[in-house]
Amino acid sequence: MTGIKLKEIMEIPPFSRAELIGGKGGTDRMVSSANIQEVPEVEHWLHGGEILFTAGYAFQTAEKGLRLMEALEEKGAAALAVKPGAYLPEIPVEMIQYADEHDFPLFLLPGDLPYMDCILPIFHQITQSQIAVMKRNEEIHNRLIQVMVEGLGLKGLCSVLGQVVLGTAAVVSPRGMVLALDLGGEKEQPAGWRFSENALRRMKKNKCNIIYHSGGKPQICIPIFVKNEHIAYLILDMPKEEASSMDLLAFENASSLIAVELLKEQTARQEEQKVKEQLLDDLLAKRYGDEEVMLRRGRYVGFDFTKKSCAFILGIDSFENCLSGTRKLSEKRIQKIKSDMRAELEHQFSEEKIPVLLLGSGMDITGLMQTESRNRAKSGVPALEAVLRRLSARYGQLNFSAGIGREKAGLGKVTESWNEARYAIKAGRRIKKKEEGPGLTSFEKLGCLCFLSQLEDSMAAADFYYEYMGAIERYDRESEGALAETLEAYFANGMNLRKTADALYVHKNSVIYRLGKVESLLGKKLSDDQVLFHLQLCLKLRQLKG
Repeated sequence: MTGIKLKEIMEIPPFSRAELIGGKGGTDRMVSSANIQEVPEVEHWLHGGEILFTAGYAFQTAEKGLRLMEALEEKGAAALAVKPGAYLPEIPVEMIQYADEHDFPLFLLPGDLPYMDCILPIFHQITQSQIAVMKRNEEIHNRLIQVMVEGLGLKGLCSVLGQVVLGTAAVVSPRGMVLALDLGGEKEQPAGWRFSENALRRMKKNKCNIIYHSGGKPQICIPIFVKNEHIAYLILDMPKEEASSMDLLAFENASSLIAVELLKEQTARQEEQKVKEQLLDDLLAKRYGDEEVMLRRGRYVGFDFTKKSCAFILGIDSFENCLSGTRKLSEKRIQKIKSDMRAELEHQFSEEKIPVLLLGSGMDITGLMQTESRNRAKSGVPALEAVLRRLSARYGQLNFSAGIGREKAGLGKVTESWNEARYAIKAGRRIKKKEEGPGLTSFEKLGCLCFLSQLEDSMAAADFYYEYMGAIERYDRESEGALAETLEAYFANGMNLRKTADALYVHKNSVIYRLGKVESLLGKKLSDDQVLFHLQLCLKLRQLKG
């Protein structure tokens, strides 16, 4: 609400002669107008922020006076000034008590003080304040417009606002990522902002809301919406002195300019994404002739193909379950998840300063990250793991996985790394236990699973597996045995009987009996190195089968 505070009104002569006899805790109320109240049910004509002058003609009794004050409080009036006289010899004590209980300011006017002598100076002060608001708002607006004309973007807008509040000004994405920041007088960057959906619902859209950051520090938060879509927050430190209505109005207007800049940047980013996607798509499909052209296209988007790179794939496990059944997701929800996956990848690789190309296909995102050295290649692993953790925390009902290929040099090797990433994510999903949650599988750490994942669906692999594991699995199924589990523990513990027994929480003789049963079912001896090798291969295939 524009206007001036009641405590400032109280200093304007001749109203300064009025005595505040009740509601002393309400002097911070904003006054936007002044009027005379001498008719019943005056609340029907109020808009809030009024200071009303009366001789008590409209109520005359304590009971009616209380009803009037209740109505004024409900409508948001600023204060009531009463001049006792013929209609109301004195202000009822009940009205004074109500004023104190509800911090509703109640004034006693001197009998020789005309209403208009008070009202005109009050209106003059309010008008001057509104003119100052418009001038201040215009000044800030012009500075912000100049920033946009000069192409300084969100960072420039935050810089201007940071100077206004003498503190931090930030534009933050709905997920809490800092899009632009100016620290003003602050030395350290504050932690990221995140608001729950419940907190957002309590905030007024495109309006100033007072929030409290860590340490109880008050800040202004404006949720920015465009066509009912939440696109960002504008967060500002409260000025050293309490924010005036003129500053709050300027901040709300600034949020509109920020929305325009965000939409402009979003359009530019989408165009850049299209160029990058087409580049990566052409590269993976080998739709190029002249390598020099591809090198130039890469440099245009900040990717140097003369340096080493490796491919990765990020996706949702069993996505088909999201399209049907009890876990069915709406198309809007699916698109939101896809958008979040890309946004998290872009943000994380930007933070790590690793050039990356992304290409969406269904619910999988293929990426190619530039790696300058062996250590740089490894830095992409924690980056992907961080993205997986955040996505898993946000969408607890879904499981996310990623596979990463080996580092390769040269344009012609990109497809090889991509194929390795495909094998890695496939094998990772097969061997990953459900309770392990999101996981990243590296091709070079898969060992023999790399080629077994390519052979597992072949007839030869099926026959080989059945020869060794068919009888064992049938026995386990029919007798509720644990022969396959025992073999896995036996090999995992270096074929040491004591360690195997400890791992399975059974007696050593139980392990000996189970291994003897395996030999009986196979008709082969475990002392034969070739039998041991074949069994280990079959157990690896069993991992892939899940």
